Amino acid sequence: MQTGAGMDDRLFRHLTAAVPAVISARRLATATGLATSTVRRFLQGRNDLGYHRALRLYRAFIDIIDHDKELRQRFDAAARRRGLPGVERAR
Repeated sequence: MQTGAGMDDRLFRHLTAAVPAVISARRLATATGLATSTVRRFLQGRNDLGYHRALRLYRAFIDIIDHDKELRQRFDAAARRRGLPGVERAR
């Protein structure tokens, strides 16, 4: 199912549920070039970024955790607690 902004609902829930437990909005904003307030709003569950910005955010997150083993483990643990797929399935 698609949300109003065109992003798959599962992908949106995955991002908004597990990402804040692992990485700060500021770090994601820096990686994507988006405003910190925009990223924070998105991670609070407001899917009003639009598909392309949301996808940019998601790709930046995957790039960051690809290079940091500890963050990857924290993300996998946070995702499992919420019944969501880990990093490999999130791709």
